Amino acid sequence: MNNSINNPLVYDNGWGYSFGSVFEIKSNGYLTPVTATYSDSISTIIIYALDDNDNPIDGAKITLKVSSGWDNWGYTDNEGKCTFIVGDGRTYYARIDSDIGGNPANPNSVLEVVSNSINGQTYTYSFNAPGVMPEVIFTEIAVPDDDIDDYLIEIDFSVPDQIICGAIIMDDLDYTDFYNGIEEEGFINLFMADHSNFTLYEVGDPFETFNVFSNAANGFIEFDIPIDSDWYAFFDNGNHLNNPQQLTASISLYSYSSNEAEDHGITSSPISLKQNYPNPFNPSTTISFSVTQTSSFVTLDIYNLKGQKVKTLECINRVNAKTTESFSHHSVIWNGTDDSGKPVSSGIYFYKLNSSKISIIKKMILLR
Repeated sequence: MNNSINNPLVYDNGWGYSFGSVFEIKSNGYLTPVTATYSDSISTIIIYALDDNDNPIDGAKITLKVSSGWDNWGYTDNEGKCTFIVGDGRTYYARIDSDIGGNPANPNSVLEVVSNSINGQTYTYSFNAPGVMPEVIFTEIAVPDDDIDDYLIEIDFSVPDQIICGAIIMDDLDYTDFYNGIEEEGFINLFMADHSNFTLYEVGDPFETFNVFSNAANGFIEFDIPIDSDWYAFFDNGNHLNNPQQLTASISLYSYSSNEAEDHGITSSPISLKQNYPNPFNPSTTISFSVTQTSSFVTLDIYNLKGQKVKTLECINRVNAKTTESFSHHSVIWNGTDDSGKPVSSGIYFYKLNSSKISIIKKMILLR
């Protein structure tokens, strides 16, 4: 326009526009600041959303306003922080809204955060909501003793990125949310507990736990498993209000060998379960497993994402059975149907191999 192709600064330097903040809308609905593209005189406004105890509020909505009206919107990260890049020479107002309250209390009100912004300056302002952030209540106890070298579990995890979640501001559909990853470490909780304490955790009551990682960006656990109880290891995002965390984890289960010369003291489990093939699959897949010659009868069950059992596969109808000196190797075909013979929908499913002493679970994907 007016011989100013590829010269976005002409709005400011040539035509005299005075910008508040300028943003672009990503394909996922997230707003990113681009004020610096259109103005060479910019300021930075950092706003923190805090609860009544000064704890950061994640996923709080920050609304920025200038004298002429609403100007920009953003959502806070795990630290309760939202950053705006704005033009200079303007006065800015803001408010926060969250699941634990807003500030100011009147949803149509704002507070002044910057008066006559100056080029190159950074301004920081904090808002407190009237409510308090959720908290996972637990008591850390000693790791249970295990006098028998039988089973060992290892858990290695990291949270490489944060994910900011919020309502899409400029969308013709109501109640749609965006999920936007940012390259900053997130954090999560990892707990281990017996069955009774895991049940307390599930209903939101205080519980006892061990091998605790609280608000951790990464961690590693090694646990010798006592055989007199059921044990649970579980990740928890309960210290956050809205933002999910990107979690990467590996879990390994070992059994100790009675022969120290074999596998340096550790060998494979009395049962083993291979990844199904093909995966993803349609309409059927083969699940292979092995059991020791002395193992009791095993079952193989299919579960959906809700934890509901979809089908029990008949392990007595095994195909391609082969026997080695120590193990019997088997394969079972699942044709993607439930126990009533009806085809199940596309999605993620879990298959669980059970024996009298141990269970192994793996994931598979059905694509119709």
